[in-house]
Amino acid sequence: MKINHLYTIGLSALLLSTALTACSEKASAPVPAPPAADSGTADPAASDKETGNTSGEQSGEAGMEVQQDNSESASAERPQTQTNEMLINGELSKHRAVLTEGEGYSLYVYEELQLKNNRLFLKSNPEYYAEIETLPADFNLDELRQQGKKELAATSEVREYSGDTIGEPLTNAPLFLQAGNEKLLKNYVVWEPKGEQGYIFRMNQPVGEEGGLFNPLAYDSLASIQAK
Repeated sequence: MKINHLYTIGLSALLLSTALTACSEKASAPVPAPPAADSGTADPAASDKETGNTSGEQSGEAGMEVQQDNSESASAERPQTQTNEMLINGELSKHRAVLTEGEGYSLYVYEELQLKNNRLFLKSNPEYYAEIETLPADFNLDELRQQGKKELAATSEVREYSGDTIGEPLTNAPLFLQAGNEKLLKNYVVWEPKGEQGYIFRMNQPVGEEGGLFNPLAYDSLASIQAK
């Protein structure tokens, strides 16, 4: 499964302004579901040339070694690496991802991220994360909707989005719930790749500049998930 999509990024500024508005005006609608944007799009064409850790983090190389080890047993039908050009916080840059194995699945993990114990998180700030849960074949979407609303209720009013209001690359998510306040944005996403089993993505995103890095990379990684 290639991850060549049209990416609409630049979410962090939108999250911050929306969250602050929601704090002062209870009637305000929460931010459109990520990765909605206000700064344009990037050409996601993959490149054969691999790049280093574009985040400049000292922990990058060590993290990549762990992911390389995990990727050895990932699906041989997909390339072991992908390099995509993406617009992050208004700047166009190339980002390299490694095919990495989780518990019963594989997905592309960008160098700025790490997958451990079914949690995909930002290396520079692990408070930005997505927990991955594999669903049984006979899952009930209505039951999951109620479960998701219950989990998010403590954060703020829960909103549900679908189709184009979600944006690429998760436009076709069967369920996308979101709740946010001035400090935190949380998502509950049911994702079902074509011909694959379903998954729940529980997203935790503090309001801050690092959201502009985490969101596009994490959503793209999650959308690449496939069963082993």
